[in-house]
Amino acid sequence: MGSELDTTVIQCLESLYLHVARELPSYVTNHAGILGNYIRLPIPEDVIDAMATMYKRKGSKCFQRFHTDMEAECKRCLRRLCAKMEASQITAPHRKILLR
Repeated sequence: MGSELDTTVIQCLESLYLHVARELPSYVTNHAGILGNYIRLPIPEDVIDAMATMYKRKGSKCFQRFHTDMEAECKRCLRRLCAKMEASQITAPHRKILLR
């Protein structure tokens, strides 16, 4: 795909119970029913979508780690990634995550 997440961002996402696949077989990435529904691209919009989905499934308790246990550098990297989103792309579920 040509886009890759920073290792610190990956660690941050994994601490929020999101699974980051580093490599996938071509039959998975070429399947339209899987890509977009279960697998997100390593771009800010899709990362926030995945976080919003996790928030919806597990509630705010899974994001308490962001405020209590997560290292400052990890938070900084995740915020830097989120800052790349355009304002028009931010929806109500995204705001719940970004404004926590």
